[in-house]
Formats: sequence, C-alpha cells, structure tokens
Amino acid sequence: MLTETGAFFTLTYFLKKWPFNHCKETLSKVRLATYIKYKIIFGKQLKWQIPAVRDFNRPEVILLLYNRVFLNKDLDTAIR
Repeated sequence: MLTETGAFFTLTYFLKKWPFNHCKETLSKVRLATYIKYKIIFGKQLKWQIPAVRDFNRPEVILLLYNRVFLNKDLDTAIR
C-alpha cells in the first residue's frame, strides 16, 4: 500500500522513467490524490490516465492507494 508520495514516485520514476532529480523536485507539489474515472490526480499538472501508463512503458502495474486498486493490465478493470 502506497502513500500519495510513494505512488507518485512509482509512476514517475519507475514507470514514466523521469530522471530522479526531476521526481525529487516535483514531490513537493504532490497533494492528496483524487480519482476521476481512469485518472489519478496528484496536483496541478500532475495527472495520469492509469491505462496509458502501460502504453508508455509496458509494465503491469498494481497500486493500492487508500483502499483503491489501480490495475493497468486490462483497460476495462483499470480502477476498482
């Protein structure tokens, strides 16, 4: 189970392949995550369509964040 910071770092560093320094600098902008359909929002200009992350780097991702499961393996079950 990840916090917003942990989930944000996982998405940006490991999945989106952002440089470590960019991830570190951006962490201060991370806010309480909100969820809208297939999107996770961490703050202004910090939002992703969860299924699209798989299209970018092709890993299978499962995030558990405050009892919400984000799974990008199947587009139909991307958020539960």
